[in-house]
Amino acid sequence: MEDGQVYASFLWPLGGRHAPDGHVRVTVLGSAEHESTSLLGTVVLSPANHLRGLTPRELEVLGLLIDGRSNAQIARALVVAQRTVAAHLEHILAKLGAPSRTLAAVRATREGLYVPASPLPRRA
Repeated sequence: MEDGQVYASFLWPLGGRHAPDGHVRVTVLGSAEHESTSLLGTVVLSPANHLRGLTPRELEVLGLLIDGRSNAQIARALVVAQRTVAAHLEHILAKLGAPSRTLAAVRATREGLYVPASPLPRRA
């Protein structure tokens, strides 16, 4: 951003891991002038618009891709077949207009389409 602010933007699933209630956009703004004030940053929650037509599952796969996971690792994390992951990635690449996984990850990160992996452990 201009004026020295740093920021990060990502999506958070509402209603649980599979986002039954959609997503909310979380934007974290850090203040470069924190030395003169007690305000270190601001968190802004807003509607998650402009998702490029990506489904909640595609956003979940994309988040794991951004985290650097391979197709096999994504398949294990989501308990699906590798061919299912490959199909999701094919759709993601098309929707983002990206010829490669790397470019898809870069575009998604820049557009705030990252969904972090859930920190909660899975139930057996």
